[in-house]
Amino acid sequence: MVGSFLGMRGALLTLILGSICGSVLGYGYIKATGKDAATYELPFGTFLGGAALAAAIVGPTVLGWYGGCRRARRPHFAVVMHSEAF
Repeated sequence: MVGSFLGMRGALLTLILGSICGSVLGYGYIKATGKDAATYELPFGTFLGGAALAAAIVGPTVLGWYGGCRRARRPHFAVVMHSEAF
């Protein structure tokens, strides 16, 4: 349902942000409470909901920044032809 509101790029951004936030906060919570990581179940939907809100608010800015980084790293090759060589 997130994809229908945010589009494909927004849904992928939501999945990435939710996974990163869930991993970092879940790891911190497990270490802070001393729970067994193998048996603790972390609810993933709450992180996806928060990430969807973040993607809706700052998603175009983040995607624009990332798109700019990708374009800047692409090498530019120019073929120069001199008329004197012919």
